[in-house]
Amino acid sequence: MFKKIEEILNTDYQFYFERNAFFFPVTSAFKSFTCDMDQSGLMENFSSCVAHFNDGFVYVFLPKNEIEQLNRIGVERVLDNRNIVPKVDRELREVVSGLIALSELFETEDFSKYSNLELSKLIKKYEDLFRRNIIYGYSQVFVEHGISDYFIKKVRGKVDDKNVEEIVSIVIAPEYQSYSLREELEFLNLLITITNKQEFIKGSEIDSDLKTRFSVHSKKWGGFWANFSGKIKNTDDFINDAKIYLGSFDPKEQFTLKQNVLNQLDERKRKYLELFKDDEEVLYFIDILRKFSELKDYRRSNISLSQYKIKRLLNEAAVRLKVSVEDLYLLDAVEIVFSIENQKINKQTIEDRKKECAALFTDGQMEFIEDSEKVVERMKQLKEKYFKGKEIKGFCACKGNYKGRVKIINDARDIHKIEQGDVLVSKMTTPDILIAIKKSGAIITDEGGLTCHAAIVSREFGIPCIIATKIATKILKDGDIVEVDANNGKVKVIK
Repeated sequence: MFKKIEEILNTDYQFYFERNAFFFPVTSAFKSFTCDMDQSGLMENFSSCVAHFNDGFVYVFLPKNEIEQLNRIGVERVLDNRNIVPKVDRELREVVSGLIALSELFETEDFSKYSNLELSKLIKKYEDLFRRNIIYGYSQVFVEHGISDYFIKKVRGKVDDKNVEEIVSIVIAPEYQSYSLREELEFLNLLITITNKQEFIKGSEIDSDLKTRFSVHSKKWGGFWANFSGKIKNTDDFINDAKIYLGSFDPKEQFTLKQNVLNQLDERKRKYLELFKDDEEVLYFIDILRKFSELKDYRRSNISLSQYKIKRLLNEAAVRLKVSVEDLYLLDAVEIVFSIENQKINKQTIEDRKKECAALFTDGQMEFIEDSEKVVERMKQLKEKYFKGKEIKGFCACKGNYKGRVKIINDARDIHKIEQGDVLVSKMTTPDILIAIKKSGAIITDEGGLTCHAAIVSREFGIPCIIATKIATKILKDGDIVEVDANNGKVKVIK
């Protein structure tokens, strides 16, 4: 173990991302980072990965030189082989379809009738699909920055430099509407049908026909907000959202506004695409980045449902093992399967992982580091180095200028803080904070690339947005008044 610690301390790691997550299933992702990613054709495997777990969060570190190499490799491979991205598209859609089918099973099966072996087989099947989702989903994420940088350089030589970010963010907007926007438009259409809005807002009872329409909407879109630590939105949740919405907005006006924003986006897209109509390579990279954007939205909007619904299976396993399901999430897939099949569980391991700890991943294997104080301290120093700086500057995802009050919204538990017109600041936006996004006057994120969730929804909703600042959530705090200059990717604190 001493040699492992020395190896970690002597490797030039770079902080890559943080997530509010349990050990299961994210540790399966980190294993894939070090043994499976080359299957996508877009990249090679990382030699190692270090995860620092603390207070419900995981901080991920990867070898710095390998991150830089993979960005170059991604560009080279999509230039050399135009079949790679279509292959990733096919494989990822197949995997997500499998996860959707498995989710339906998780929702309907009576797992109390399953044997221990049958339960463990289902968890193995889920982990296999989850890891394949990482291979074809995250390979895009790892190479996107290199492809984006290459694309921006190509564009910069052909247009006015001050308009580059605006042009790039518009031309890569996919032709399809995101899941967020489609749900929003259908929800608005539903609200438009409510004839007596004031009575609906005040009343505790609604007529059966209207409730049926809300139930249909909930069945179609409720799982969109799910994740393995959250909940599915049910009919009553959507009815409560409708009452809040109708208390502040006219749905017909909002629907018209959304359509106008989309029409303007399409018009600007056609205008900017004319600039590159004779540049085959630029058009090729536009297609790639659009495809990445579409796949990212498709993957994220469907996979969260499977992560939520597997809790029914894990609940049954937890009952048999006489532990809480929260404790079971502190094991990885291999450990859960072993525990179920042998009907014994290492409770000391669970207790150890409730504390701050670190793990090393190499060649698809996970090794928790005992006496990991030095490693944890090293990872904290690297994270501080990554976030060092006072200037909040990022990339323009949707142009505009705005002044407002900051609210830090990192997950659904923070949504209650936001008021109409606040500046939403987040590590990264996800579908489960969409209601907060709708209320915001501007969006600022630490993470993200040209095809991230914040970039997609901000363009569609017409909200000024700056992504990839790295440090916004570290510097800004609730209540700060800021000026957001999305045109130039800059944020200024007023008070």
